[in-house]
Amino acid sequence: MSIRMACVVAAPILEPSGNFPAWLQAQGVNAEVARAMDSELGIRDYGVLRACVGDGLVRAELLATARDRLPFGFYAVLRQVVKALRGAEPHDAGTPPWDDAASSPGNIMLGGLVDVLLMLFRSLSRELLLSADRLGAMDGSRMYTEGSIPPANEGSPEIVMKVEEEHLSECDTPSTESIFIPTQ
Repeated sequence: MSIRMACVVAAPILEPSGNFPAWLQAQGVNAEVARAMDSELGIRDYGVLRACVGDGLVRAELLATARDRLPFGFYAVLRQVVKALRGAEPHDAGTPPWDDAASSPGNIMLGGLVDVLLMLFRSLSRELLLSADRLGAMDGSRMYTEGSIPPANEGSPEIVMKVEEEHLSECDTPSTESIFIPTQ
């Protein structure tokens, strides 16, 4: 009785000895994709490619730029090479592994979107405060005195609510006002 065992060993991705196009071809990248990587992304040697792959944020930017500038098939080939090269190197201490959501291009863009929305809401908050103050000035009940409106670049937005209770009955109870300013 004879038992046969087979095992598949992945060939390690080694640094090329100076012939980057030949190395790319060994990775499954044809000459047309290699030219596009050079002309559109500026990747013309192994050192530049490693620099783009080594850092999670740079890698995410590379893939986002490649997705925008290269035909989809070229992008898919580059993504495979980047993923294989990334798998052959140890992870950076502060950089999450390849498939973690923090290093994907979509989440980088989402972080920028959150910053833009925060700035937009701060501006909107200030405009609403100014509008409420102007409306209060029209009916004689101002919420702020001159100079008490927070500056536009202050760290946290403030929400001011003016509450007036009007008594419809015949009693002499004056209306009350309160200002609510939450802290964060």
